[in-house]
Amino acid sequence: MTAVQPVILCGLNTRHVHTNLALRSLLAYHQARRPEQQLILVEATINDRPLSILQTLYQYHAPVYAFSCYIWNIILIRRLSRDLKKLLPDSLIVWGGPEAAQQAEDFLRREPAVDLIIRGEGEEAFSVLLDVLTTGTSEDLDSVPGLSWRDRQQDRIHHNPEGRSLAGDAWPFPYNRQTLAENAGRILYYESSRGCPFSCSYCLSALDRRVRYRPLDQTLAEINQFLEADLRQVKFVDRTFNADPARAYAIWKHIIESDAGRGKTNFHFEVAGDLLDDRSVELLNQAPSGLIQLEIGVQSIHPDVLAAVNRKTDLDRLARQVKVLRQGGRVHLHLDLIAGLPGETLEAFGRSFDFVWALEVDHFQLGFLKVLPGSPMVDQARLRGFLWQDEPPYEILASDGLSFADLTLLKNTAQLLDGFSNSNFYRHSLCFFANRRERPWLFWRALTEWAVERGWLERPRSPADRALLLLSYIRESEPGLVKDSTEKMILDLFRLDYQLSGQKDQPEFLGFAAPENEWEQEIRLHAQQYFKNHHRRSGRLRTDLFSFDVRRFLKSGELLPDTWAVCFDLSTGRPVMLDKCRVNDLY
Repeated sequence: MTAVQPVILCGLNTRHVHTNLALRSLLAYHQARRPEQQLILVEATINDRPLSILQTLYQYHAPVYAFSCYIWNIILIRRLSRDLKKLLPDSLIVWGGPEAAQQAEDFLRREPAVDLIIRGEGEEAFSVLLDVLTTGTSEDLDSVPGLSWRDRQQDRIHHNPEGRSLAGDAWPFPYNRQTLAENAGRILYYESSRGCPFSCSYCLSALDRRVRYRPLDQTLAEINQFLEADLRQVKFVDRTFNADPARAYAIWKHIIESDAGRGKTNFHFEVAGDLLDDRSVELLNQAPSGLIQLEIGVQSIHPDVLAAVNRKTDLDRLARQVKVLRQGGRVHLHLDLIAGLPGETLEAFGRSFDFVWALEVDHFQLGFLKVLPGSPMVDQARLRGFLWQDEPPYEILASDGLSFADLTLLKNTAQLLDGFSNSNFYRHSLCFFANRRERPWLFWRALTEWAVERGWLERPRSPADRALLLLSYIRESEPGLVKDSTEKMILDLFRLDYQLSGQKDQPEFLGFAAPENEWEQEIRLHAQQYFKNHHRRSGRLRTDLFSFDVRRFLKSGELLPDTWAVCFDLSTGRPVMLDKCRVNDLY
């Protein structure tokens, strides 16, 4: 291989909007050392045609093809590697990333198309490897840190010791002005620290508990580049961003003060909810709406379950801080549970569900345990008799507390959650119905079983169809609720949610129809003028009438008869409730 020959870095993402941070870091690190060498980044998605990706890679006739391997793309990478080796037998195929590193021996024995695998941090190892391939011989492979390679002459596999971990100021900033501009509409990833202080047994981060922080001044300067580029979203990939609360506060403070009303870039952080101090919560409640997004892993509310995976959480503090943030309304909140943790039964998981549901966050994700090769969970799962997939994503099939049928039920519940409240459809309606039951989980479980029995989950459903699903279920499960004057309030509640979802169609069954009489028509016209006079600086406005006390409902969840006018602002992308007023107070 010569320095003028291109080296191809191939990243296969789940969607086009995603980007590959690891390969960009390898590229930036090596080009800083060897600017004369040509490295080309090729990105595609796992949904693209494999033959199309293969054609793109083949056209370079490169001496080296490097793939970044994760559980979501390894199956496609195997296929592409095998086909590339058939077409270009003299090209070297290099794998790296967590999916390859944890099974290096196995992959090198089972995948003859793969020549080399890099374990651990890749920047220095990959750069040294390219130096060896350019100037050295195969005997020099011993000098590449963290390299696993096949010695065909001796019919054995070598595993070189991993090298030193890069200091916080040594890993590269993988972007420049040009690449930021080219990817402004995509999600860019950034790390201000590496490692995690915790040791959750289901996570590969448990293998590296030494946290290395990027110097704060360096981090803030790089954040400035993101802000100046007006990006769509920047996701910090720090495993626990607020492990050092004072440092997290300083970064959030800088972002909030430097945003200067731009309002374009969203910053996403994974945080420990119980490590959010009062000072940080107060600061975050001053952030412009849409600027900050927090993802908080609850996973379970049961101390014995958390202890079984080496996790400890102050749930009271987590709930308290999340409620304060929710009341502030400035930060988008995303909370997770994991189904299939050791010892957690379906009943116990339902209690965890109730805990998170009560916090009324923006996004409630039901995740499922993955028994990742190389993680401490593998031995634990074997001892407990777990069943899980042999192939990626290694998802649990049965645990010591959940059967496959239980997990299937939870999968279907997750589908409903994503199709309704996580997609901002019928959030108020769902809260009203779920909170009428003894426990929210009992509502969601019954709704799931009802929807599966009637085939509602077998194909995608339109927003109007989803309203019909809920209405049909409520009519069957609570026939006394949807009748007479109460029925109109229920339909109006659905219509309130439909207005807030931003859908352009207006289903007649939800009450989107011409005014029934002259009085209603006059009220609508008067309300439109009233709100227009009170919000002259607002953009497009829409007015609707509802047959219940909207203010009381939003405050307490009670559905009481009254006549209210609501004004929606349509100029902000998704509509927002700008104003509301009892009809009698319009005059």
